[in-house]
Amino acid sequence: MKFKILLSFLFLIPMLGNSQVIIVEWNFPNSPDDATADAGIAGNLAKTISTVTTGALSFGSSGVSTKSAEAPDGWALNDYWLIDFVSTGYSNLSISSAQRSNSNGPRDFDIQYSITGSGGPWTTVTTSTAGNGSWVTLATFPLPAACDNQAEVFIRWLVSSNIQADGGSGISGTVNSRIDDIIITSAVSPAASSADCAGGITICSNATFIGSSSGGGNYSDFNASNTDCLDPPEHQTSWYYFSSTSNGNIGFTITPALTSDDYDWAIWGPMATVTCPPSAAPIRCSAADGNSKPANITGLKTGAGDNSEGPSGDGWVESLNVLAGQVYVLVIGQAPLPLSL
Repeated sequence: MKFKILLSFLFLIPMLGNSQVIIVEWNFPNSPDDATADAGIAGNLAKTISTVTTGALSFGSSGVSTKSAEAPDGWALNDYWLIDFVSTGYSNLSISSAQRSNSNGPRDFDIQYSITGSGGPWTTVTTSTAGNGSWVTLATFPLPAACDNQAEVFIRWLVSSNIQADGGSGISGTVNSRIDDIIITSAVSPAASSADCAGGITICSNATFIGSSSGGGNYSDFNASNTDCLDPPEHQTSWYYFSSTSNGNIGFTITPALTSDDYDWAIWGPMATVTCPPSAAPIRCSAADGNSKPANITGLKTGAGDNSEGPSGDGWVESLNVLAGQVYVLVIGQAPLPLSL
């Protein structure tokens, strides 16, 4: 059984890096505002902020940019601000916030989390400081992996010392604490594309088809043990999966749309299911130089006489004898320039 591939590659620059999703946010944009979250995923839009202190909670005082949550009076050691949120389906969480107190209000806080309820046990993540009449921002800080994918996560800002915001000793008198710009985010990994092994395209028939590439993908699939004749790093790659419906022999031809384009390729398998990245060396591999293969045509054919070839190869390696149901992974990529010989 044979299938022929006609490849026409598009040279695009992939978007790399992680984006951020706001899981829940309190930034108190209204005047006055309330305890309910101002942004986030659907499951968190009804979440509220509260305190464990004797002072009443209000939302009319100035914040970093608009308003803030304020609890005047009653603050003492081990009192705290408290929020909770859902993180189901999200990972790589981070937290940021801003705090201020009046001169004799609390300065030092421990930021802690619990995934077993508001009663704890609690684990300290980091510390934060309330400014003396001015806002001090805790820059984005990672939360532990234990907070990932949870039906409920509790976070509290716990007064951890009796030091006043002005540096004096003893929180007393008319004590005031404010908090603002509480943001919990998730770093979302970019989805695998067809330029990544995990985003490969399934070949469903032995007909000719046109392939395209959009860079080296969002993930690195090549390593020292699985490249054989290929020349890392990945460059304009496209990944494919195929499986035979019957026992037999598989061959293919890769014909570049432009005869000046030079493509290398490799096949891994047989596998029971697709495995990414491939864990071993490919069973077929061609990195023939464009100068040694006519019109840069390459592929699998019976009688080629070799299973792998480097730059001096003729573009052809031996066809595959396969059994029905066996799974194979194919990568095709433009040869990087300059070519490593």
